[in-house]
Amino acid sequence: MWLFLVALMVLVVAIAGSIFSGGIFTIVLLPLGLIALVTAVGSSMLARSAHRKSGGGARAGAGEPRPLPSSNHQNTAPAPDSPADLVNARRQQQ
Repeated sequence: MWLFLVALMVLVVAIAGSIFSGGIFTIVLLPLGLIALVTAVGSSMLARSAHRKSGGGARAGAGEPRPLPSSNHQNTAPAPDSPADLVNARRQQQ
């Protein structure tokens, strides 16, 4: 049992040493990962603050649905029901 713990510690130290000792991990992948982490944290903070400023967040209940957006087209004609109505509608448009 204790041999497994020693092997695990050696493995962790080896992985950490290979990451921080140089090579592709330190030069390319580690900075890219840090940039992605900082970008994700920053964008989530901005999204939360924008959501709170717009009236959402802690003031609104979690189960309350948001209202659907309204349309400006209230007086539109219904779609034709039959093929003959469709032909008549196209003739009127021409």
